[in-house]
Amino acid sequence: MMDLLPGWLEDPSAYAQPANLDMSTVLLVAGANLVVGVACVTCFEVCRRRWPAMYSPKERLIPGSTPCVMHSGKAGAPLSWVRPLLALSDEEVLRCGGYDVLVYLRFIKLAIRIFGSFAPYAFIVLLPVNASVFYFVPAEERSAAAVPSNTFNRLSLSSMPVKDSRMWAHCLGVYLLTGITMHLLARECRWYMRLRHRFLTERGDARQRTVLVKRLPVELRGAAKLAEYFGRLYPGKVVGAVVCRRVDRLDALVAARDASRARLDRVAERRTRRKLAAALAPEARCLEPYSSALEDLYDPYWWRCEAGLARRELAHQTDLARLEDRIAAERRRQAAVDALVGRPASAAEAASPTKVARATVLVDDVVV
Repeated sequence: MMDLLPGWLEDPSAYAQPANLDMSTVLLVAGANLVVGVACVTCFEVCRRRWPAMYSPKERLIPGSTPCVMHSGKAGAPLSWVRPLLALSDEEVLRCGGYDVLVYLRFIKLAIRIFGSFAPYAFIVLLPVNASVFYFVPAEERSAAAVPSNTFNRLSLSSMPVKDSRMWAHCLGVYLLTGITMHLLARECRWYMRLRHRFLTERGDARQRTVLVKRLPVELRGAAKLAEYFGRLYPGKVVGAVVCRRVDRLDALVAARDASRARLDRVAERRTRRKLAAALAPEARCLEPYSSALEDLYDPYWWRCEAGLARRELAHQTDLARLEDRIAAERRRQAAVDALVGRPASAAEAASPTKVARATVLVDDVVV
């Protein structure tokens, strides 16, 4: 398999940066990319005019779901759609593309702002300072200076001598770029926080506005007390408080009820099978004693010598009714200790569905 690869791919030096890198190489790559870009845009303009439906399928399926500049029906001049598209507001982008598209476009705009803010300083100050190392010195000193031999590196920081006094320009540029980036990032972060709050409140899901509170003091271990406490801290902002309780006893009762119900169903099914035993095939009838014996092993009343299926079914029904009563009593006991959902004094206003910027307090580690 390795014999199929060209020999130069096995040489690590083939991937190294060439020593003769010059501005002509950069201009050549930029020119090639420009030609490819112009060809792609020209192809897009031609196809957009010939097959307009191919570039606006969403508008045909859901009218009004895309900006009007994308489906105005008039071809117009080439690239006439670029300026109206760049002028779209964030609300229009959010309506047509959603939150993902809006955040992605904002990230691209952030990168353009950072570059555009620092580019004047780089081209007006840093580039002449770097060029002064080679181009703004006498010829006799230029030959002796240890500077790169190509134009690209002569205009970069690599041409600057060590401990040169002109490095103040680059140091100032670092602080300037850092300050611009931090300022724009902070402004974008504030915008993102407002967008995230809007996204969470528009969903209408209480879980998006729930705060988990742990290690409560003893005097606040109750839904009503906790709701009243947070209602005083944040007036009109709290919908209610829910206390997570320890329901080990209730869980055990529910598990016992489910097991009793399953045993009752098996006994009732065996009684039904016994009545229909004559209609069963011989193969099924020969397996009946073994399956019945296995079921008896999981029935506690069989071990108590309750041999009759009718008596065992009646006993299971009695157990099931007794467990249902105990579960209901346990639930009433927990409800009597504290309400499941505590609401502050202004409960009617806090529970209003029109108030979306609210919070629900969820509490853990509380023993009831």
